[in-house]
Amino acid sequence: APIAILEPFDQAYPGYGGKAWRACEYTPEDHALDAVFFTLVPGFDRVAALKRGEEHNLHNTPFAMMHDVFALDAPQDPEARGKALAAYPAAILTGSYDDIPGVRRTLERYVRDGGTLLLDASRIGRDFETEFTGVSRSGKTFTFAGGVTDEQGARFAVTADHEVAELSLSGARPFLRDGSGRPLATVRDYGKGRVIVAAALHFTPRMSASTCADTYLGKLEFPFLSYFLGRFQRELLPVAVRGRALYGVNRTARGWLLWCFNNDGVTKYGEKAKLFALYGAGGMVLEVSDY
Repeated sequence: APIAILEPFDQAYPGYGGKAWRACEYTPEDHALDAVFFTLVPGFDRVAALKRGEEHNLHNTPFAMMHDVFALDAPQDPEARGKALAAYPAAILTGSYDDIPGVRRTLERYVRDGGTLLLDASRIGRDFETEFTGVSRSGKTFTFAGGVTDEQGARFAVTADHEVAELSLSGARPFLRDGSGRPLATVRDYGKGRVIVAAALHFTPRMSASTCADTYLGKLEFPFLSYFLGRFQRELLPVAVRGRALYGVNRTARGWLLWCFNNDGVTKYGEKAKLFALYGAGGMVLEVSDY
C-alpha cells in the first residue's frame, strides 16, 4: 500500500465508526480520523442494508485499497519505526499524541528522505514549526464553502461550511485556492519530500456530536480529503478502475497485480441460499497512468 494513515498507538476505534466502547466523547481529531476512513470506504446505513439482505462486509468504494494504518508512536525502536514508515510514499497525519517531540523527529526525517506528508492547519504552531511546514497561522479563521481551484486549474466544490485557518506563506506555495485567492492548502519542499498543509481545520466541515452518526451513515462528504486521496491515487498507482468496484493493486517482483470485483447484486439472509441479481453487474473501465 502506498499510503500510511498515521494514528496514535493507543487510539481506540470501532470498525463501524462512532464512540470508542460507545462511551468516549469525540474530539476534533476523532472526527478527522473518521473523515479519512469514511472517505476511503464510504459509510452506509448498516441496519437498513441488513434488512435488505445485504451484509456489506465488503462493498464497492471510490478509491483503491491503497492504505495501511500505521501507529506512529508505537513502543518500538525509533529507527525501526522510521524505516518502516519510509516504505510509504505518502502519509496522512491524524490523532493526538503525547510524545510530540518524538513524532516531530520521525516525520521530519520521513519527509527529508522523500516522503509526502499531509496534515491540517490545526497542528501549525502547536505540533510543527514554520521551518518544516512553510506556513504560519495568524490566529484567525474564516468560514468557507464554495469553489476550489488547484495549481493546475482543476476545480471542485465545497458545499458545507468549513472553519479554515488564515495562513501566511514562509517557504510554502499555494496548492489550493478559493475564489478570492486565499490559500486553502499549501505545499512545502523539505529535503527530498513535501509537506502539504490543508487549511481546513481537521479536514472536516464544522462538526458536532450529532454529526458523528452522519459520517458513518454516509450522509457527510469530505471534499478536501477526496481531492487529496484522488491525487495521491493518480500519482502513486499505475491504474485506476472506474465504475462499481472494490479493487487494489499489489506490486510483484515482475510488475503489478490488479484485483477487482463487484460486491453489488448479492442478497443473503440467515439460513437461506444467497441470490444473485444481474442489476449488480456493471461496467468497469480500467485507466492506465504514466507511472
